Amino acid sequence: MSAVSPKAIGFFEKLATARNATVPKNTQQHTQDARVPPKYVDRAVEFLAQVGLLKAERRDGLIKLVFPRPVTSPPPVLTPDQLPPWAREETPPPPDPARFHHLDAGICAWCSCAVALEEAHVDHIWPLDEQGADADDNLALQCPACADRWIHTPDHPDFGRPVRFRGRAVMSVDFDRSGGAYVPRFTLE
Repeated sequence: MSAVSPKAIGFFEKLATARNATVPKNTQQHTQDARVPPKYVDRAVEFLAQVGLLKAERRDGLIKLVFPRPVTSPPPVLTPDQLPPWAREETPPPPDPARFHHLDAGICAWCSCAVALEEAHVDHIWPLDEQGADADDNLALQCPACADRWIHTPDHPDFGRPVRFRGRAVMSVDFDRSGGAYVPRFTLE
């Protein structure tokens, strides 16, 4: 059904085409040469070795990459259950408007107007494509008008910050990235 995700293939291509890819290096050196985030080097090497795209020879804290097939060869086709979680392309189910209508007391987080359940939208406060978390703390009820006009780019001067969250007025909002994705941290009235 599914092939190796573009994320995993991207790591493979970066590792394979990096300067001196087959020279024994530690994780930090592979990170610098391949421009793959450090937390993914070991995972990418382990996974890509598991599916036969490379062999990793580890000794004295160094990793030597050996490519048993040409880098241009197509990767093997794998089913999603054969992929590690970080390499899967999974689409989470959309948020349930009824649930967030209840959580946010039927009030739009951006303009504080009442929102009928049939018109309710649920949107990410910090957008997913800008590394926002796909978590309840980053989702809020939105009216149709705000869904049409809200700017989804955080660095845009008109980026819409919520004025209400879970039925209470927002005094201030900061964004925490300690878990790898942005999550809003509200001070509520």
